[in-house]
Formats: sequence, C-alpha cells, structure tokens
Amino acid sequence: MEDKNISGEKMYKIASHIGCSVAGVTSDAYALLNYARLSANRHHYTYQEPMAAEDLCRLLCDEKQLYTQYGGVRPFGVSFLLAGWDRHHGYQLYHTDTSGNYNAWRAYAIGQNDQVAQSLLKRDWKPELTLDEGIVLCLRVLGKTMDTVKLSAERLEVAVLHKVPAPATQKLLEPYGVLPKTVPEFKILRETDLKPLIAEADRQREAEEAAEAEKEKKKEQKLTSS
Repeated sequence: MEDKNISGEKMYKIASHIGCSVAGVTSDAYALLNYARLSANRHHYTYQEPMAAEDLCRLLCDEKQLYTQYGGVRPFGVSFLLAGWDRHHGYQLYHTDTSGNYNAWRAYAIGQNDQVAQSLLKRDWKPELTLDEGIVLCLRVLGKTMDTVKLSAERLEVAVLHKVPAPATQKLLEPYGVLPKTVPEFKILRETDLKPLIAEADRQREAEEAAEAEKEKKKEQKLTSS
C-alpha cells in the first residue's frame, strides 16, 4: 500500500525538511523526484547536514535545463512548487517551471486555474496568518478554482511543513555540536485532520457569499430608489 506520509497523487516528501507539489506529466515528476531524493541523501551523507532548500531547487532546475539543450531528448513537462526549511533562510517556497527557471515566493499556485488562485492569494494572504488560517485560505482558494461544488477531504491533498520537537533519536547536530530542540517536518495531512478545516473554509465561503449578496441587494435598492 502507498505510504501517504511520503507521497500522494500531487504531494511528495523529498526529505524531512523539504516537500513539493507537482503539476504536469506525473512520470516526469517521478524521475525528477527520485533524482532530488538521491541528491538530498547524498548531501546529507557527505556533509552530515540537511541540504539547503535553494541548493536542491537549483540542482533540480539544472537537470531540467539540461534536457532543453540537446536533440533526441525532450524537456521535462512538469512544474514544481517546492517548500523547504533550512537554518540559513528559514521557511522558503520556490516555483520551478519546465524550462529550468525558478523563483521564490511567499504564496503561489500551479496547475489548473493557477491565475485565479494567484489573484486570490495575492488579495487574502497575510504574513501574520497562523498555520491553520493558512490552510483554510488554501482550501478556500481550491474551492473557487476546482470543478466541484463542495470540498471533500477524500478528494483533497494538503501538506504542511512545520517545526516539531526533536525526537530522542535525533543525531543530526546543529553548528558547534548543539542538539536542536526542534526539527522541520513535511507531513501530508490525514482526512480526519482536514475535515474541521474544510468545515471552517465552507463557513467562511458562505459568509463571504452572503456578504456579496447583501451588497448586491443594497446596490439594486439604491438604483431603484434613484
């Protein structure tokens, strides 16, 4: 059976501190994911520290760009939205396109109706959002861009990257040989975790729709009275 803690249909764990979502040709994504996981593990084994998120992103993009230079091969037809944490820059989010370019973002969307999703994120995302508030915002965006009337935990995949207490078996040292108190964890949420968040997203959507309807009603009344 598939291990949902490592991968789903669109969400994948690369290392404990890095994960991604993909849009495009899934088989191409698998090839690049295997390359990314191998590179991250090699770096960890060689230097005894996690690979920096941007270094892994750059390595992936170099591999993508290589396949645009030669005849007889085709470019990888997949985009990545890569989330990571490292001690140099903290939390990071990168988008890689099919040509091998990448950019850093605070919030971004890829895939179907990505332009609509990006405009909604630009309007509603705020740096002070909590983790749960950020998930609810993403669910609201999905609700407005997916071809479905109502969100369902069975049809959604949501992953988070957050800090958790370091396990007792933690052997990876921070600089100067200090054991870290917390470590980053990339985790795909279970359906039971998603259901209350979906309920909150639906409640906010209904409140927003009611406010819009009331606004339109007042506008019509104003036009009628004038």
